[in-house]
Amino acid sequence: MRFSAGRVATAAVVLLAAVACSGQGPSSERPASGSPSADATPTPEPAAPRAGDVRWLSRAYGEPVEAVAAIGEGHVVMTSAATVRLDAAGEEEWVVREPASRRGYPQAFAAGDVVVRYSIPEGTDPGDGRSPHVRVLDGRTGRLRWQRDVGEVVVTPSSVIASACGGRGDGASDGCAVLALDPATGRERWRTPASVDALRVVGATVQVTSFPYGTDRSADPYGERTLVRVLDAETGERLGPDQLGNFFEAAGRLLVEESVAGSVGRACQAVLVARRLDGREVWSRSFDWTLPREATGPDADCALALDVTPLGRGRIEVVAGDRVGLLLDARTGRTLWDHGGRRRVLDSFAGVDVVTDSAFRRFQGLDARTHRRRWQATGMPALTLQDVEPAGYLALTRSEGDAELLELRSVRSGEVSLRTPGSLVGSGRDWVATVIKSPRGDRVSLVHWPH
Repeated sequence: MRFSAGRVATAAVVLLAAVACSGQGPSSERPASGSPSADATPTPEPAAPRAGDVRWLSRAYGEPVEAVAAIGEGHVVMTSAATVRLDAAGEEEWVVREPASRRGYPQAFAAGDVVVRYSIPEGTDPGDGRSPHVRVLDGRTGRLRWQRDVGEVVVTPSSVIASACGGRGDGASDGCAVLALDPATGRERWRTPASVDALRVVGATVQVTSFPYGTDRSADPYGERTLVRVLDAETGERLGPDQLGNFFEAAGRLLVEESVAGSVGRACQAVLVARRLDGREVWSRSFDWTLPREATGPDADCALALDVTPLGRGRIEVVAGDRVGLLLDARTGRTLWDHGGRRRVLDSFAGVDVVTDSAFRRFQGLDARTHRRRWQATGMPALTLQDVEPAGYLALTRSEGDAELLELRSVRSGEVSLRTPGSLVGSGRDWVATVIKSPRGDRVSLVHWPH
């Protein structure tokens, strides 16, 4: 273990104090057994840490920091080219470098007591032998537990979910499949045959999307129809039949499909259809709008104008630029709120909706029932690869000169709970990790935050 000069000096002072008080020497006078020294001064208790106190500041890393996660009593810092284990005091315990050939488009996750590193090398081609790759490290020792060439990857609390096809390192000869791998051992928990273009974890399910060959273009003029299969994340069991449609989004136990009904000039129409996982239709709604005359490029395409976003509490937001902006009940399709498309609803907590303007620079907390404003703030949303923002708080970054400042606000009241330098890369029960940029590289600051 490496000790900094400050820690060594502190240890030396404590050792000298112990020797001075040990009473060794001809002139020492020992008090009676059980009796305190007459001139002994009680040692003050260390002050309890306060919100905003820096627990430790890492060295500068020469590559971007992707994420920070807690494992045991320490933390792991995951950069684009290495995984670094730090103890509770911020001292480095081990460093594992990523192979030079595996540093393209990295992603990093913590799952229990392991670190999952997933990389897609630049210029990857299925035939060039450089497939997407997973490496799993023991979070306490840095030891490589297992590695495997795979396709798409998502991580759940209990599994590494991946796609794999014959010739991609999984030994399969019967086409493609979705695999659930044990994070500790790499052993398969289940395997379900499926062609995969994208994987998503939605609640306790895995949503498998593919673009099937041979789609009937006469019935699908835009050529965007997708095949969606929903699997149980724990067992791999198929939950209902495959569903074919356009731009599926999952809202709880429903799949909401955006079907482009057509357009005449700048007059657009689209239909939303919500189906259960067994394929049965629950509700449908049509939307009509007109593109503005000044719209050009993608903004003038009816097929790209409607955006559907699932939110918490069984709601979905439907937006078409600044022309359509609705919050719907996902179970019934009923309109809960028409905000006209000039805002975006991020989500809600404790009866407060967080909304932002289309530029994502101004934020307001609105009463979810009356839509009256409770608070407002400015900044840029702090997003991370692991989406670790704590529930009930809005994380914003703002600039102060050349430096970035992270601000955590209570969704309920709008009050600032924490203000600290850097941008958010991780958080836990009583800590927040930020990245502080400097000419020497990224430094990680671990800040006390007992929210």
